[in-house]
Amino acid sequence: GMLKKPSFDDIGILYRKSSIQMNLEKELRHREIPYTVIESTSSTLEGIAYDIFNFLQLVVYPSDKLAFMALLNSPFARISQKGQSFLRGSQEDFEAFKDEISFDLDSDRIAYDNLKTLYLRVKDMSGHYTLAEILDEIYFTSGYHTYIQSSGNLSVYSEHYDYLWELAGKLDADGIGIVGALDFLRPIIGKSEKLDGISIGSIES
Repeated sequence: GMLKKPSFDDIGILYRKSSIQMNLEKELRHREIPYTVIESTSSTLEGIAYDIFNFLQLVVYPSDKLAFMALLNSPFARISQKGQSFLRGSQEDFEAFKDEISFDLDSDRIAYDNLKTLYLRVKDMSGHYTLAEILDEIYFTSGYHTYIQSSGNLSVYSEHYDYLWELAGKLDADGIGIVGALDFLRPIIGKSEKLDGISIGSIES
């Protein structure tokens, strides 16, 4: 009989080393080939994981100036280098968003005020909302999602948020809050680690 053309669901990719997974995913997304990853090893390597981790870190530990400065440089704010330089040298007894800051650039002031508003809202949500709901507030309300989707070069990373959201759901089910989530993420941020049991299809077939 005639050979049947295989569908995407009929094809599997096996590899010995997980180190190639990130590049493989990038290529599949670039070519708009639908796929499902059984175990992610790349979602904690990219900026989205760093940025969300730093946001949660600052909510729990407002005196963490490194997390604060990282947020100012992230898509959450994109404060100019001049604005960051001013903040870097100020406030010896630091607490995030405690004092009013004057910026030379209106764009820095607006971005800072927007980030402060979001930060205070998320801080109020902590302890009352699920971790998954808090992540949605951080990612979507901030405009981070829009920023990622605005560029073809960046949009391929939006899937990494889906992995983090699925992880948040699992932590919620286990009764683990923000502090526990930070403890879970801290040793694997920036590393090629498996998020066991989390399966996400990147593109609808």
